[in-house]
Amino acid sequence: MAQHNTKTGFDFIVAEDGAWTWYNDERAAFKNGILYTSYVKSDGKTALSTTDISTGATIGNEIILSTWAQKDDHNNASVLMRKDGKVMAFYSKHIGPKKNYFRTSLVDEPTQQKDWGKEITQITTNNSDHKGATYNNAFQLSGENGKIYNFMRTNNFNPNVKTYSNTGEPLRKGKDFILFKNGDGSVRPYVKYTSNNIDRIDFFFTDGHPRKADNSLYHCYYKTNEDGTQGNIYQTDGTFITKLESIFDGKPIDVSSVKKLYQFGSDGTKARAWTHNINYDAKGYPVVSYSKQIDIDHITYHYAKWDGTKWSNHLVSDAGKGLYKGEDDYTGIITINPYNTNQVFMSSNKNPISNIEGERYEIYSGITKDNGHTWKWTAITKDSKQDNLRPYVPKGITKSKDRVVLWFHGRYTTYMNYRARIVGEFMNKKFKGDAPQYDEKVN
Repeated sequence: MAQHNTKTGFDFIVAEDGAWTWYNDERAAFKNGILYTSYVKSDGKTALSTTDISTGATIGNEIILSTWAQKDDHNNASVLMRKDGKVMAFYSKHIGPKKNYFRTSLVDEPTQQKDWGKEITQITTNNSDHKGATYNNAFQLSGENGKIYNFMRTNNFNPNVKTYSNTGEPLRKGKDFILFKNGDGSVRPYVKYTSNNIDRIDFFFTDGHPRKADNSLYHCYYKTNEDGTQGNIYQTDGTFITKLESIFDGKPIDVSSVKKLYQFGSDGTKARAWTHNINYDAKGYPVVSYSKQIDIDHITYHYAKWDGTKWSNHLVSDAGKGLYKGEDDYTGIITINPYNTNQVFMSSNKNPISNIEGERYEIYSGITKDNGHTWKWTAITKDSKQDNLRPYVPKGITKSKDRVVLWFHGRYTTYMNYRARIVGEFMNKKFKGDAPQYDEKVN
């Protein structure tokens, strides 16, 4: 057994076996002192753990959400804390049948398998077979009497939306509707979402997969009407684009009608961008992070902020090498701290402090005091025996001292071949518990 050095590693283990993609949110959600975190186990099961956020200790037992198995990191759940106290988890297979799934807790604080209701299967209404319902992102808007929106990739791989009542009952006969499409829809935009959980949902997206598209980056948002009725979608500056009802009438938004925050080629290169994260700053303005890739050996991380009038874009750091050939854009990921959007957490095998490239991917914290022009770096992990990938900061943790950054630590060969743990580090306090112990050989 190896005992991790909490000064240069992680403070606690959320799950002994798990990994995730970065396009399902919220991957971890918080309520009443408990952190609920979803991931995909090495046996292909979509699972959920519960953690005491004050200590990092596990509560109850691991919950297996999926009745099926598909070893694929795309299948972690979107965890939704419903306004009535119940918890919902939405998940699906990456590539497979035209189905998505969800469960609802039977109690307000579910910490074991018996606390969850049965798996509900929905048939997705996409127009092509074996493209599944990947990337669940569920949000509930209190300003619309608790209506739930779940954004997924269905209909011919395009971003779609399903709606549910405030108690999780499917609306519009459970049908999903295309939200965005690029031209004839054969190129699929990749969307990151965030919401204030009251009356707004933001969309940060690409033209398509960077393997196949010269990606620019786009942003727009949905806003509920002031009287609480279903609203409209707007450009970043508030210019009207369309009514949401038009989406439900089968009229998706064409990517070309949305204003860009980054134009492909504007940096004088052929670097293709990919979305990583979006959050709101203290004024409620969107802040985003993304990567740009020329080839697998030349990838950079970037940060953009909206100031109420315009976007500013800045280089953050070298992202290091892509994780593996064939998915040359896959990186360790850069994510923004939702509690302080002047801070980012990134995974890279190139140290931004020394500028030395190493074998392992480590986690670094960067802080800017000039809106992204310059960054001051701190190494969160150091001299790791395994890689540290895809950091994520759960939202809504009320006590500053209990706020954490999560990532997975272990071996990652491809999105279908991995053996890792979900781990956590307290951001604002010195960990006083026992250092995590684990067996490196299992990886």
